[in-house]
Amino acid sequence: MERFILQPANRKEAEKAMALIDEAKEFLKSQGIDQWQTGYPDMETIIGDLEHGRGYFNGEGYLFIVDRKKDMINRGGEKIWSFDVENELYRLDGIDEAAVVGIPHDIYGEVPVAAVKLSPESILTEQQIQDLLKCRIAKYMIPSRILFLNELPLTPNNKVNKSAIRKLFMQPEQ
Repeated sequence: MERFILQPANRKEAEKAMALIDEAKEFLKSQGIDQWQTGYPDMETIIGDLEHGRGYFNGEGYLFIVDRKKDMINRGGEKIWSFDVENELYRLDGIDEAAVVGIPHDIYGEVPVAAVKLSPESILTEQQIQDLLKCRIAKYMIPSRILFLNELPLTPNNKVNKSAIRKLFMQPEQ
C-alpha cells in the first residue's frame, strides 16, 4: 500500500481517502480497539481525524495518526511536532500529563514550551526534565520553559486546551 496523506484535493483523492478510512475502521474494530491512550474518546474521533488529514498509511500499510498542523512548531526553520516531544515527556518517570506548544521568540520565530502535571511523588524540576530529554531528542526540540500545573486545562470535549496553555506562557513571568 502506498503512503497516502489524507488531505484530498479532488474527488478521486477523496474517494481513495474514504476507502482507506473504511479499511482502517474495519481493521481497528477487528482488533477490538475502541479507546486510545492518546486521548481519543471513541472510534468516530479517530475516523474524524483521518478524514481531516491528520493520518496516513505508510508503505507497509501501518496507520499513523499525526498532530494537527497548528501543533507544529517552527523553531528557526526546524519543524517540531508537539506530539513527538509530548511522547518523550510521557516516557519520563514522574510525569502524569504533558502538553507542548510553541510560543513566539525574537530570534527563532517560535520555541517549544511544555506544561506538565507531575505524579504526586515526583520531585522533578524544570532543569532535570530538560537534562533527561537531552539524551532522547534533539536539542532544538527541548522545551525552553516548563510550567508545572496541578491539572492541564481541558476543552469542553475533554481534550487538552493548548490555546489556554499558550496563554499561560504568554503572561508576564513572576
